[in-house]
Amino acid sequence: MCVTSISGFCCPVGTICFNNGLDKVVECIDALGTAAAALPSATSVNFLPSTSAVPGNDVNLTFGPENAWNITTGINCTASNTVHSTTIKNATVSFNYTGSGILINTIMSPLGGVFSVTFDGILLMDTIDTFNAGGDLCFHRQYPPFEDPPTDLGSTNEHSITLVYIGPSDQAPKNSSLTMVQFDSFEIPQFAGSGARGVGSDALLISIFIILAQIHAFV
Repeated sequence: MCVTSISGFCCPVGTICFNNGLDKVVECIDALGTAAAALPSATSVNFLPSTSAVPGNDVNLTFGPENAWNITTGINCTASNTVHSTTIKNATVSFNYTGSGILINTIMSPLGGVFSVTFDGILLMDTIDTFNAGGDLCFHRQYPPFEDPPTDLGSTNEHSITLVYIGPSDQAPKNSSLTMVQFDSFEIPQFAGSGARGVGSDALLISIFIILAQIHAFV
């Protein structure tokens, strides 16, 4: 998880962002005064990485139970031609992949519910809320939540992600009798200048991300 006290930059929970005006470097400062460079935040409005789309028939992509999901045509902003939707709680979307991150494409709507997220077997406190009172809207979420990883971030480790429909949004009207979730697709971000990287560094960053997510639960 990250703190975005300076727009467009990400610092770990437990630190604050500091903008050094002399050299224009944004740093993360902890309680001991230790400084580390801030990473660009995945919440940056203008950022969407180039990606490699995951086909709907990929053998590593599974929907369960299979009969819980309906398939419809994608809307004009979706990354794929089809959308999977369900009203069945505990229905899942799972994907095993190789890469340094993953982009999740869903559709927000007035009936939108909430996905929980399990990353590499760890249930995150972060959720994906697909409720939007204003109508259908394509929504993107990136994990880990970094725009541009460190230059030594490995890209060959295998990871897994599972989305579970857990029920209605807290933002939905209390008298809502029908809620649903709509899943568009997964995409694998292709970070610029990635090149050859060490595998161990990828595992380290993923582990740090999961630990920070767990710490965030107690903040």
